[in-house]
Amino acid sequence: MQCARAECNIFIEKPLSHNLEQCDELILTLKKHKKIAMVGYMMRYHPCVLKMREWIDAGAIGKVVSIRSIWGEYLPDWHPWEDYRKTYAAIRNMGGGPALTLSHELDLAIWFFGKVNKVVSMTNYNSNLEIDTEHSIDILLSFQNGVTGNIHLDYLHKPAKRSFDVLGVSGRVEFDYYSNTAILYTHNDLNGQIYSLDDKFDRNDMFISEIKEFVDAVKFGKLSPISLKESIMSVDVALRALSG
Repeated sequence: MQCARAECNIFIEKPLSHNLEQCDELILTLKKHKKIAMVGYMMRYHPCVLKMREWIDAGAIGKVVSIRSIWGEYLPDWHPWEDYRKTYAAIRNMGGGPALTLSHELDLAIWFFGKVNKVVSMTNYNSNLEIDTEHSIDILLSFQNGVTGNIHLDYLHKPAKRSFDVLGVSGRVEFDYYSNTAILYTHNDLNGQIYSLDDKFDRNDMFISEIKEFVDAVKFGKLSPISLKESIMSVDVALRALSG
């Protein structure tokens, strides 16, 4: 809010917030000063994610029925040089916990399929992690367009696991983050069409891409590439999941 009142354009690390307080005020303040803000959901710039969206938008799998996403990483391994129990990711009042910290998957689901009508969830605290947030969470989503989703997020997988699958009436697409592959299966091609990144891909490329697009939007007076209104939707879904 201080930056917005100072008439700055703002790049905000995801998630936008750990609550919805002042979000509308932030939007109005930026609009008043004719400034923009972008939230850093860099997974929208992953080449495999973009390929998946291309396939889906082209109708390669027909009408979408449902999605299933799993993302799990062992929290103590994130920053081995520090005590995981003292990091924001492990502390509820600092906005930690898988639902918010790993909200990239929520953002991708909303980016692909739009407004979420219903959220049902189950939180789990049944591990040995010494944290006061949820240890894992399973979230069921019902989108306004009829698509349903199942998203699992946790701090426990070792080795890490991350996949995002979309099922349609005539095929499916599957994305595996750690192998950097996207696969298109159709009823006419059960072997699948594989899109795989070569060794030249660097994870940092996504961060560079999002910053370039933000700078271009500021420079040329464009709309925010990832708007606050979109990012509020991800926070809202995460909070609804944590309360339910």
